[in-house]
Amino acid sequence: MKCSCGKELTLADNLRGKRIRCPDCRSILTVPASPAASPPRPQKPSLPAKPSAPPAPAPAIRPSWENEPSVDEFDTVGPGFDVPFGRDQRAASTMQPPAVKKPMSTGAKVAIGCGVALVGGGLCLTALVFFVINSVRNATSGANLEPLPDAASVTVPADALPERPAFVSSFPSGVELASVRLQGEGPGMQTAMQIYRPRGIHRDQSLGCVLVAPAGTNLLTGSDIDGSDYHDEALPYAEAGFLVIKYSLDGPTGDLESAGDEDLSKAYREFRAAGAGTINTRCVLNFVKARLPEVSPQRIYTAGHSSAGTVSLLAAQTFPDEISGCIAYAPCSDPEAFHAEMPAFIANIAFPGYQEFDQKYSPIRNAAKLKCPLYLFQARDDSVVSPDETKRMADAVRQNNRKVMYAEVPVGEHYESMIREGIPGAITWLRAIDAEQQR
Repeated sequence: MKCSCGKELTLADNLRGKRIRCPDCRSILTVPASPAASPPRPQKPSLPAKPSAPPAPAPAIRPSWENEPSVDEFDTVGPGFDVPFGRDQRAASTMQPPAVKKPMSTGAKVAIGCGVALVGGGLCLTALVFFVINSVRNATSGANLEPLPDAASVTVPADALPERPAFVSSFPSGVELASVRLQGEGPGMQTAMQIYRPRGIHRDQSLGCVLVAPAGTNLLTGSDIDGSDYHDEALPYAEAGFLVIKYSLDGPTGDLESAGDEDLSKAYREFRAAGAGTINTRCVLNFVKARLPEVSPQRIYTAGHSSAGTVSLLAAQTFPDEISGCIAYAPCSDPEAFHAEMPAFIANIAFPGYQEFDQKYSPIRNAAKLKCPLYLFQARDDSVVSPDETKRMADAVRQNNRKVMYAEVPVGEHYESMIREGIPGAITWLRAIDAEQQR
């Protein structure tokens, strides 16, 4: 069929009797119904080359049709294509509109989003785990840590030792009190001391001396001197005729229960550098010999309760030629067992190398080094330190030292038993030991 504009159209047989639009001039044409009335069908040309620009997209098919279609109800395709548009011819058309991509459902979007999040989260988690494992590996291996010190070989500079303090009568018993602090730099060189001196005038080397560290630590941190109004673990020895020194341990945390991770980690490194308090003990021993002539160097003893009992044992093991007797009330003699329930993976982050630290400063591991007389006290109902642990310590020391006294009471728990029965019993024992030292 040829349009009046000269455009030749090749049409499908099923368009006979229908109206179409010329693709060139947009005129509406009526296709002859009879084959005889139509001119000879020309040969269908081959497909044209692909245009450089894509053809305009076909408009959407309208949902309803009228008996007399309007111009907008027709459309065309380029030369050589059949034009099957019309209400009755859509199904018969050999040309199908391009498939329309269905929009993605919300569920699919969520699923893909979750998948991406999981993959990204997995990568982040992997990186985090790698970082933590590497940190713990470095911590466990002691990376960035100073070697554990040997307090026995530490030298305390003379200028770090303060002058002798002034004593003030402070108790009804006449016991005098003074406070002083070392003035040096480095581990132990800021050790604070609270000194209790029996009333009266004392000639040189006439007094025995008891060194008492503060209790209440976790064996991985130190402590300041107990409050100035707390004297229960020191005053009884002074009232029994001994000069007493309470002293601080490097690495205090204040309130241990409320200390944060950074505070604990900092305190641990300081306590570690001070050799679990043994360097603090070294400093106090030097001060006593340099500034307190009334004390006999052959009559220096250590005492302590709980974690301070651990320090007392370590002092006797570290300085066997300077400590003449050791008292420990319900001490933790096995730090490795005490810390065994801590998750090592987590503990090594705050306390890097703590397992090596526990081994080196373990009283029960070093039991053979304790050569002086030893007094151990324990309550059977103690819920903090097991009596069995203290008995094991006594037995371990007895392998090389027969001067061991183990005293046990049935009740009194961890603290009250020490105050009511432990200290009085230890003072009786200490007086006998001190008398032997004076012979």
